[in-house]
Amino acid sequence: MIRGLHIAKTGMLTQQRRQENIANNIVNANTPGFKKATAAIAKDRDLFLHRLNDEVLRTSFGNIDKKPKVGPLGTGVFVDETLVNFNTGSLIETNNPLDLAIQGSGFFTVEGNGQTFLTRDGVFTIDNQGYIVNSDGYYLLGHNGRINLSGSEITIKENGEIYVDGNYIDTLQITTVQNPHSLSKLGMNLFTVTDRTILGGPQGVIRQGFIEGSNVDLAEEMVELISTLRAYEANQKVIQTHDELLGKAVNEIASVR
Repeated sequence: MIRGLHIAKTGMLTQQRRQENIANNIVNANTPGFKKATAAIAKDRDLFLHRLNDEVLRTSFGNIDKKPKVGPLGTGVFVDETLVNFNTGSLIETNNPLDLAIQGSGFFTVEGNGQTFLTRDGVFTIDNQGYIVNSDGYYLLGHNGRINLSGSEITIKENGEIYVDGNYIDTLQITTVQNPHSLSKLGMNLFTVTDRTILGGPQGVIRQGFIEGSNVDLAEEMVELISTLRAYEANQKVIQTHDELLGKAVNEIASVR
């Protein structure tokens, strides 16, 4: 009976994690370049049960266990990992020369707090020192480092080359990853490489005056949320039922008259 409480508890905790993940997807449905994440659920190790009191058949070839196996008993579930969907979102035209989108593979490379990060969020501005930065103040990087602009007409070509008033300035540092699922997802729409990340591969096309929308499907997320809530409630009812049975065991079966 206590095992049943434990299994239901793991179910509730897992559904809670799913709910938090879905809620984060919904909140960021309008965040440029956001990639939805899905909680991957795995089951804990099984216990294999068999009957205890059956005989052991003794033969000249050795003892044969006659106890039939009852079968496996699950011990619960857990969130094994969070999987990020890297499908490209729809491109939205803004006509802002500092709004950029990558049509295809690749990530913008930004620098902040002494570290470099990857992002698909292409909403950029120019700070008071003339550098291209994102909404969190992280510097957009080119092949020569931080990109400083001084001029009026900014042109960014499909291959990432940057021109100001017709003069070549730099080329965007687009990082391509062969196995994007190896990236570590951080907050603020940022990713970092890991030991498993393999860099390289074909680069997508840079679209100036566009931003990439998130790849979150709100209708799909709402369906998942309802399913998660129902699964949570089902596990909650299991715990309530076990609690009632334990109460009867203590107050009725075990009472001394």
